[in-house]
Amino acid sequence: MDEVFVINLGDNNVAVVVSDDNKGGQEFKSTFNGLVCESEYERFSYLMGTDAYGEACKENDFLYLSIKDGIGKEYIRCTIDEELLQAMELEHGFLFMQLPKLFTPEYIKEHLYGKDLCDIEIWMNDTEAQYDLPKYSLGGYLMCFFTEEEIEKVRNGSWNS
Repeated sequence: MDEVFVINLGDNNVAVVVSDDNKGGQEFKSTFNGLVCESEYERFSYLMGTDAYGEACKENDFLYLSIKDGIGKEYIRCTIDEELLQAMELEHGFLFMQLPKLFTPEYIKEHLYGKDLCDIEIWMNDTEAQYDLPKYSLGGYLMCFFTEEEIEKVRNGSWNS
């Protein structure tokens, strides 16, 4: 797995998966690792939408998901279909994971579809043991997804209006 891919986990839950050797993913992780907020999960931290977020972009009739920082620097871009985009808009967010490249999109879909975040944490624990990966090497970020209008509100400081 060297590409970035977006998968439907079911029930309007979406995951963006990047291989651990992806340069944009590596830069993203090193930039934002210290800016995370604790969550109710062991393996998933929140990233504030003012620090980093996902947004949809359309270019040459292709729909993309772009993961950017608060000033608009793009770290990751991948194609996304309309159904996944609508799920992200409905939930206002997504799960971002950087995983070893040995996990193919098919493998991820097979093992994570229909699972909630607690189940995904269990899968991560089991997978680290099965593949002899360092403990807590698998994890992710809970990120905001913003529409164009929401991005403007955040930038203008008028989120609540």
